[in-house]
Amino acid sequence: MVMNKETVGCHLVSVHNIKHQLDLMQSVRDAIDADRVEQFLQEFLSQIYPEGNIPQWVKDAAEYMGYILHS
Repeated sequence: MVMNKETVGCHLVSVHNIKHQLDLMQSVRDAIDADRVEQFLQEFLSQIYPEGNIPQWVKDAAEYMGYILHS
């Protein structure tokens, strides 16, 4: 769809991406409310980087916020 530059396809991809971001932010809010941000961060990053190759800038940002990442 997107390869053919169909407008509907582009809209569907955008809606999908927005839904993903909304769900992610809800998960972040839930983790904050439950006081489990560090655990959420570790679980999320293990899904994104299953081999443990978390970029240094992500580790630096987490450390700056006071979280230790176990890769």
